[in-house]
Amino acid sequence: MLYLPNENGYTLADTLRQVEKSTGQRDTQLDSVYIPDEAFYVWQTFWAVNSNCSDSITYPDISSYCDLYEITLTSWELDMIIMLSSQLKSSIRKEQQKREATRKR
Repeated sequence: MLYLPNENGYTLADTLRQVEKSTGQRDTQLDSVYIPDEAFYVWQTFWAVNSNCSDSITYPDISSYCDLYEITLTSWELDMIIMLSSQLKSSIRKEQQKREATRKR
């Protein structure tokens, strides 16, 4: 695990950052997303709902998913899924803009 401390109190992420600092080479694991075990189900639900949406996830999308799978989410979980959807859309937009700018050069 990237953020699980070893017997010396250091994480793999700490080690990889030190290697990056020393060598200038960044390990791709540092770019991965850390999701605590307690919130992993929200992450899974987000991707499950997102896989059936062509745009940002809406509350009706989540409601339909929850009805279908007989799931009840708290307001915090709902808001988290909407926030994740918004962040994903924003990241995709930025990446597209970056690619367009590169093509224009």
